[in-house]
Amino acid sequence: MGKGWGYAGLSRIAKKYGGPEKYVETIKKHSFQQGLQQGEDKLKTKMLVAFVGGAVVYQIPKVVKYCMYKVKEITNKEAKEAEEKLIEEIMKVDEKENEIVTENEQQISFSEEEFK
Repeated sequence: MGKGWGYAGLSRIAKKYGGPEKYVETIKKHSFQQGLQQGEDKLKTKMLVAFVGGAVVYQIPKVVKYCMYKVKEITNKEAKEAEEKLIEEIMKVDEKENEIVTENEQQISFSEEEFK
């Protein structure tokens, strides 16, 4: 008599869970947990997208700098070597100019002696 009757089966299941109120409470808790899980899954996806998006946005200025200017980063060693080479070249030019000025002065002094 009770096998085909759905309410009787439901009553037996509810009795196993401590009565109809506790059974309904268990179903509510389970549904709530499932909703939280689905919400967490969606939130994880959104957080992942936001994180990746933030990382990409953070890198954009570096990419723009590289592509537009193609600036080579100069190391301290390279700067020091360039400075030393520049100083050497300036010293060489100064020495040559001094030699030319000295030669010109000697030529002028010889010319003055000839006129005396």
